[in-house]
Amino acid sequence: MSNIGLNRPDDRARQFLSFKKKDPAAIGYFYQLHHRPLYEMIRLWIRNDMVAEEIVDDVFVKLSQKTETINDPEHIWAFLYNVAKKDCVTHFRNQKVQKARQIDLSYWLSGNYESSEEVEMIKNELLANIYQYVEKLPKARKKIFKMYLEGMENGEIAEKLGIRRQSVVNHLGKALKYLKTVIPKNEFLLFLILFSIQDS
Repeated sequence: MSNIGLNRPDDRARQFLSFKKKDPAAIGYFYQLHHRPLYEMIRLWIRNDMVAEEIVDDVFVKLSQKTETINDPEHIWAFLYNVAKKDCVTHFRNQKVQKARQIDLSYWLSGNYESSEEVEMIKNELLANIYQYVEKLPKARKKIFKMYLEGMENGEIAEKLGIRRQSVVNHLGKALKYLKTVIPKNEFLLFLILFSIQDS
């Protein structure tokens, strides 16, 4: 639908009153009014038609959830612009991180690394990313997992903590199961390889 004729001030003012009440028809009105210019702007930034359309849809969903924060019809475009800009930045950041992870994994599997120092650097960078998730583990499981990452054997951990060896194995297995659900596949695989861990 063309937005020709939608932009009359009296129409916008009337629709805005309904928009504040989360009326679907009024939200649809502003969708038709702003969809095309917002899409074209995002497409210029992203250079991907499909991703641009997905971001537009997400931005309008966020708008529909925040109608109470919008003060006037002009504020709608400002909201759409700011949210779209943030979502585009997030998209680029995610692309960059994913590309870096893929490169790291491919580089490691290629066997082209030159020194033990380089291996250690890769391990440290990977650990820095993974530790944010390790910190979310239950207290006892987190302690056992950190001890394992520091190079301790299961039996050593059990003896130091005064628990059964099987308890250590169980905690490590549950920690890995959790990490597998929150860490990107490539990063998790690289983690298993670098630390010689067998995924159960």
